Amino acid sequence: MSKLSWISFILIVPAICVISACSHNTSVESSGIAGLDSLLVELDNALQFTDHNYAKRRQEIETAKDNLATCQTPADRYEVLRSLYSCYRGYRIDSALIVADMRLDAASQIGDPSKIISATINVAESYANAGELHKAAELLEAIDTKQLRSHHEKYYYNVLGEVYRRLKDSAVMPSDRNYYGAREQAVIDTLLTKNESSSTGRRLLEVKHQCALGHRDQALRYLRQTDTTAIGAPQLHTMGRLYIELGDTANACTMLAKAAILDVQAGIKEYVALIDLAATLHTMGQTARAYRYINVALDDAQFSGAYFRAREIMKILPVIDTEFYNIEKLAMERADRQRTIALIFGSLMLIAAMIVLFQTRRLHRLSRRLNDTNLELEHSNASLRKADGIKLGYVTTLLQTYAAYDTGLRDYRRSIYRLLKAGQTEKALDMVRNDKIDTDAFYGIFDSAVISMFPQFIDTVNSVMKRPYTPKAASTLTPELRVIAMIKLGIGSIDEIARMLHYSNQTVYNYRSAIKANLTITEDAFKHTLNAI
Repeated sequence: MSKLSWISFILIVPAICVISACSHNTSVESSGIAGLDSLLVELDNALQFTDHNYAKRRQEIETAKDNLATCQTPADRYEVLRSLYSCYRGYRIDSALIVADMRLDAASQIGDPSKIISATINVAESYANAGELHKAAELLEAIDTKQLRSHHEKYYYNVLGEVYRRLKDSAVMPSDRNYYGAREQAVIDTLLTKNESSSTGRRLLEVKHQCALGHRDQALRYLRQTDTTAIGAPQLHTMGRLYIELGDTANACTMLAKAAILDVQAGIKEYVALIDLAATLHTMGQTARAYRYINVALDDAQFSGAYFRAREIMKILPVIDTEFYNIEKLAMERADRQRTIALIFGSLMLIAAMIVLFQTRRLHRLSRRLNDTNLELEHSNASLRKADGIKLGYVTTLLQTYAAYDTGLRDYRRSIYRLLKAGQTEKALDMVRNDKIDTDAFYGIFDSAVISMFPQFIDTVNSVMKRPYTPKAASTLTPELRVIAMIKLGIGSIDEIARMLHYSNQTVYNYRSAIKANLTITEDAFKHTLNAI
C-alpha cells in the first residue's frame, strides 16, 4: 500500500466512526402496533411505582435471613437457603451466588446426592448470571445426568442450554460458535423429550429446533400459534427473542413488554426483557422511551451485581442516548472517544507500517541469503559435475586397465598351455613360480585418481601427522597415504586393503599401526577429518 493510501485510510476510518457516533433517528413515541402502546404505558407506570415491589422483596429476604439464624440442622438450613436463594435470584446476583454456595455446603453436610445436584445447579446458574459462563458450564457438565431426578431435569437442561446460548453468542471464533451451537441444539433435543407435547415449553423448544434447521417460516408459524395465556416472564422473554430472530418486530415488542411488566411487578432487578425491549424500540424509532428503559435497566443491573447484563447494556446505551439531557457533556465525551479512536487507529497504522517495513527488510535479507545460497549451490554443482567427469574418466581408465590385465592373463595361460603341450615342463614351472606382478600401472592410476578427486588430501592428512608423508614424485602417494586413501573411500578391512593394493596383510597392519602412532589427534577425530575432505 502506498504512503498516500495509508494516510487516506488513517483519516477516513476515524471520520466514519465520528459520523456513526453522531447520527441518530428522530424519536417517535407512537409504535403504530395495535395493543403495544397500551402495554408500554402500563410498563411506564409500573417502573414509576417499583418501590412497593422492591420493599416486598426486601421483606421476604429479611424474613428468610431471620429464619436462617434460627436453624439448628443442615436440613433446616438447606430449606431456608432455598427460599433465600429464590429471593436473591434476579435481585442481587452476588448475594445469590453466596447463598447458592452456602446451600451447596449444607447439601454436602446432609450427604443427599439429589440435594447436592440441586444446589450445584443453583451455583452454576448464579455464575452464569454473573457472567462466569465457562465456570457455569464446567459445574453443569461435571454433574452425572444419570443421577438427575425428574424435578431436576428441566431446570438442569434449561440452565445448561442458556449457558451454551450465551457462550455461542459471545464466541469470537466461528469454530467456538459452531461448537457451542451444537451443544445448545443437543440440549434442546434433550428437552424436547422431557416436556409434554401440549406444553408451551415444548412448543418453544420446537420453534428453536426449527430455527436451527433453517425452517424460519415453519418456526414463525409455530410461534404465532403458541398460547401466551398464563405463562411467566422467562417464557415471554424467550418468545420475544425468537420473534426478533425471525424478523417479527411487532410481536417481539409485545412479548418483551409483557415479560418486562411481570419482572417489575415481581421485584426483579435483572431486567433481561427490558434490555431487549429497549434495543428493539430503538430500531423502531422510539429512542426516548428506549433511553428511559435502558437507563433503568443499567441502574438496576449495577444494583443487583449483574455486571454481565451491564456490559450488554453498555453496547446499546451509547447508541440511543444522543437526544437527551447533558447534550453538550455527551458531545464532549463523544469527541474525546473519537479523538481516542483516531489516536488508536493512527497508532495502529503506524505500527502496521513499521511491521510492513520490518517484514520488507527481512524479506530483502532473506532474498539476499537465498541468492547467496543459490550461487553456492551452483558452484557446488559445478564442482560435482567436474568431479563426476574426473571420476568417470578414472573409471574408464580402470576398466581399460582391467581389460588389459585380462588380456595379459589369457596370453599367459596360452603360453603355459603351449609349453606344457610341447613338453617343456620346466619352462612352464618357471613361469608359474615367478609370481611377480607389475603393479606400477595400477598404483599410478590409483594415486592420480585420489589426488584428482581430493586435491587437498595430502595436505589435510599431513596437517594431523607428527611426521608428514612426502611422495617421491608429483601425482603419487606413499604406501601409507594409499592405505589412508582406502580408509577414506570406506574400505577399512585389512584383508580388503591388502588384496586391492597387492600388499600382504602384515604389511597393511604395520602401515596402519605406524599411521596411528604418527597421529597428533585421536583416531575418531582423524576419521572425522578424512570424512570432511
